[in-house]
Amino acid sequence: MHLLGRLRRDAAFTNNECLVSLYDEVSAYRYPQGTAGPERSTDPEHADGRQIVTPLRIKVLGSELSLFSALTVFAAPADITLAELTIETFYPADARTATVLHSYYQDMNQDMNQDMNQDMNQDMDRDEPAR
Repeated sequence: MHLLGRLRRDAAFTNNECLVSLYDEVSAYRYPQGTAGPERSTDPEHADGRQIVTPLRIKVLGSELSLFSALTVFAAPADITLAELTIETFYPADARTATVLHSYYQDMNQDMNQDMNQDMNQDMDRDEPAR
């Protein structure tokens, strides 16, 4: 529901019809039993203000990962494009999630290094003059 809360807040603050329409569409989706559906408040002052941290729990990589996010919003920018920019960064909310993500990163990094080494070797073979 975290992402819907952000969408609801942005739609209410900007009064953007596309965002309002998107929120109405997505909030009408059926939700798995045991999860709460989105709240219908459109008041921007209360859209996300009840919690300091909104947890995000997802099932991926064979585990349920628990994350929290930090938002960076540029206040009073001189460039209108920058005024629309929000950066959301997710962090592990528990040690198990940190371990799973760290392990996945290490495995992915090893695979990338192997691929890069293969590519470099192929480039070197191609660049060697014929004997």
